[in-house]
Amino acid sequence: MARPDNDNIRQYKKPLKFNVGIFIFGMVFLYFLAFGFFRFLRRDNVSSYVVNAGSLSDNTVYTALALREEQVFTAGDSGDLQLYAKEGSKVSYGDTIYTLDKTGNLKSRLENFSSDQSALTEKDFEGIRNSISTFKKAYDPADFTRVRDFKMTIESDILDSMNLVAINSGKIDTTGLNIVKANVPGIILYSYDGYEGVTADTFTGEMVNNHKLKKNITRLSNEIKSGDIVYKLITDEHWNLIMEIDDSFEQKLLDTKSKSVRIRFLDDSQFAWVSYEIVNKEGTKYLVLSIPNSAIRYADQRFVKIEIQLSSAYGLKVPKSSVVNKYFYTIPKEYITQGGPKGNDGFMVEKGSSVDFVDADIVMSDDKYYYVNQKSIESGSKIRKPNSSDTFTVEAVSPLDGVYNINKGYPVFETVTVLDQNSEYAIVSSNSRYGVEKFDYIALDGNSIKEDDIIH
Repeated sequence: MARPDNDNIRQYKKPLKFNVGIFIFGMVFLYFLAFGFFRFLRRDNVSSYVVNAGSLSDNTVYTALALREEQVFTAGDSGDLQLYAKEGSKVSYGDTIYTLDKTGNLKSRLENFSSDQSALTEKDFEGIRNSISTFKKAYDPADFTRVRDFKMTIESDILDSMNLVAINSGKIDTTGLNIVKANVPGIILYSYDGYEGVTADTFTGEMVNNHKLKKNITRLSNEIKSGDIVYKLITDEHWNLIMEIDDSFEQKLLDTKSKSVRIRFLDDSQFAWVSYEIVNKEGTKYLVLSIPNSAIRYADQRFVKIEIQLSSAYGLKVPKSSVVNKYFYTIPKEYITQGGPKGNDGFMVEKGSSVDFVDADIVMSDDKYYYVNQKSIESGSKIRKPNSSDTFTVEAVSPLDGVYNINKGYPVFETVTVLDQNSEYAIVSSNSRYGVEKFDYIALDGNSIKEDDIIH
C-alpha cells in the first residue's frame, strides 16, 4: 500500500489573542518608568552636611618672643670641657654642672670607667624614659631632623650621667680637674642668643620680629677658654610672651572685657589662662602675656608658637553657607486654637460668611508671636480669636534664620538661633522645639534650595 504524501502538510498558526491584563500591566509599567525618569531629571544633586555638636573659637596664631629671668655663666679657666647636667633639667644648688681638664687625661680615664654601664642609676634610667616619652608625644613626622637631634641628645645624656657617676665615685684620678657646681638653682641650658637680660620693659620691636635669631650652642665645644659662656640658668618660673598686634585684634581683646585670655601652645596643645597687657612702643602695639609657670616645657625656645582664643561657644555646628533667611507671618499667640480630626494647632480663618479651621505650619514662637509659614494662609486673611469676635489680619512678616533639613529627600526649613560665627561656621542653639537637631542632614548651600525640589 502506498505511503501517504505528507509534503503538503503545513502547521496551523493560531491567531494572536488580545490580552487586556498584559496590556494594562504594560501601560502601568511604562507610566512608572517615564515618571521615574522624569523625577530623576528633576532631582537636584545637593551637597549635604551632617549636623553635630561642636565649638567655635575666634583663634589667632602668633609666633611670640619668650622672655625669662636668665643668667649666663662664663668659664673661669681654660681646658677640656665635660658637661654633666642634662640640658633643660632643673639643677639645685651644689649640683655638678661641668668640669675643665687642663691635663687632657680625663677623657681616657672616663672612657675606661664608662665601659661599665651598671654605673647608671635607676634615677638616670627614669630620666631617659621620661625624655623618650615626651619626645613621642610631640613627634612630628614632617620634621625628621628632630629624630637625629634627639638621638644625639640621648646618647650625650647617657654618657654625661656615666661620667658624673665616675667623678663622684672617687675611683678616678681628678688631678688638674676643675669641678664647677651650681651656685644658684634653675633650669639649665647650654645655649645663648644675646637676648638674655631683656625684659618685658626693655624689649624692642626688632627683637619681637627677629624670628631667625641665631642660637649659639656651647655644648658642642670640646675646649673652652676663660671668659667663654658655658651655660645659662632660667632662675624664675614666671615668664612673658610678647607679640605685635593690630588695632583690630586690640579691639577684640577689649570687647571680651576680661583681664585674661586662653592660649594654646602649638608644640604640645597644652592650654593656659594668662593675664595680659597691651603696650604701645613707637606707635606699634604689643601684647604682653604674663605666664606664671611651665617655663621648663619651652625653656629652649626663644620664639614660641601659640594660639590665642578670645571667645568660644558650644552648640550645634553648621556651615555658614547653610544658614539662610526666610520670612514668616507673625501672628499673636492668643489667636491659636485646636481643631481638625487630630486636634492640631491652627487658626479660625474667615471665608465669606463662614469660618474654617486651618492647620498652622508653625516654625517658631516667642513670648508674643507664632511664626507661621506663608504657604499656610493667604496674605490679607482674617483670623478670629477663640471665643471672641476679635479678628487679626494676616500680613506682617518677620525674617528668621534657618537651614534646610533634607532627611526625607525634600527640603524642610528649620529655624536656628545663631550664637556665634566665624568666616566658615556658625554655632546655633539646639533647644528649639521647631529647630534643627543633632545628626540631621542639612543642605550645604541653603541659597541653592527650592522648597518644591526633590533632593538627591
